[in-house]
Amino acid sequence: MDPVKEPRHITRVDVPRLRDRLKIVWGSSYQDRSGLENAVSVIALLLSVVTGSLIWDAHSNVGVTIAEDALAAVTYITITSALLIRIRFPHSLRHDE
Repeated sequence: MDPVKEPRHITRVDVPRLRDRLKIVWGSSYQDRSGLENAVSVIALLLSVVTGSLIWDAHSNVGVTIAEDALAAVTYITITSALLIRIRFPHSLRHDE
């Protein structure tokens, strides 16, 4: 009989580096994503479009509008990336060795 294997903890070695996780998350197509990942992507895209249109309709200076639009894009990309990484790699934030 084979001995029973104990479940082992996921370590940092088992999880790809942040750069690789970002490539995996943003490089996968909709067919490779789960339903929750697709929902987060679509909601973030819709929010960014709505925010961009609201910023451009605010009648501010062009420079201010571009700066606000860039800040909104960076914010959405950062938050969406963190959510998608957390969904795809749920144990990546633990530091078990």
